[in-house]
Amino acid sequence: EEDGTFVPVATFNNSTTDVEHVTCDFSSYMGSGRRIAFRNVLGGGVNYNYSYNYLDDITLSTTFVVDEKSCPGSEIVTDIDGNVYSTVQIGQQCWMRENLRTTKEANGTPIPAGGDATSYDVPYYYYDYNSTTDNSSSGIPLEERGYLYNWPAAMVACPAGWHLPSDAEWNTMEATVSGSDWQTSYETTIGWRGNHAGKLAGGDNWTSSSMSGAPGNYGNADRNASGFGGVPAGGCGGSSFYGAFGNATFWSATQDSSNGAYYRSLYYKYAGVDRNGNVKDEGLSVRCLRD
Repeated sequence: EEDGTFVPVATFNNSTTDVEHVTCDFSSYMGSGRRIAFRNVLGGGVNYNYSYNYLDDITLSTTFVVDEKSCPGSEIVTDIDGNVYSTVQIGQQCWMRENLRTTKEANGTPIPAGGDATSYDVPYYYYDYNSTTDNSSSGIPLEERGYLYNWPAAMVACPAGWHLPSDAEWNTMEATVSGSDWQTSYETTIGWRGNHAGKLAGGDNWTSSSMSGAPGNYGNADRNASGFGGVPAGGCGGSSFYGAFGNATFWSATQDSSNGAYYRSLYYKYAGVDRNGNVKDEGLSVRCLRD
């Protein structure tokens, strides 16, 4: 039910079918409804009668990606809020395959929603609170986009046994994905390096680009070859959200020389991956790495 209007998601005739359960696929549903009801229609034609049976106790399930790229023995990981994430093995490292979306620190301490607040020291998470969807005026659902975190929150939000990857750990992963194209100088290069961005980009939400190897180039044969599945969630500074569909930017745990912190960014029209520093009060995506 959305604003009093029912949206049919499954229809069946129990006069001819013995129905034990009904599966409703909400993967493409972008409404704000929070109630599910069965409408029991009696009779037919213009004189039918009906009644509603509301379900206030709703069980929702998610299909997780578990395949040959999943981490052996750690195919999924659960955060303190009970959110479950798929994993991906890249070389000797085990990464989350999805953006973090917890609202608590690993020890259970709540992380406040930032709203307009920014801080270099106090943890905050951010979401598009002016939007009618879960977390995005751009229409990317929360389960894909995740929340955006300032650096203090990113440092404490990964589940127990996992951590925010360091700048060096990002380099290790990139070298694995890039293969023979990787150059040692990339480890300290500021700006765009390599040609492996498309191998890290997943999903269908990228702005299109004709540049070969870029995340937005759907003709790229190497697209998401790593299984990392980068989502263009953009970023935010307080209540100002930017870059959705165009870039996926992830914090690292390593501070830079300006008392900011390094990040990695995929941009829809570039084949390289950006290594740069950012101020700690910005909201960026988080991917966690197993200890």
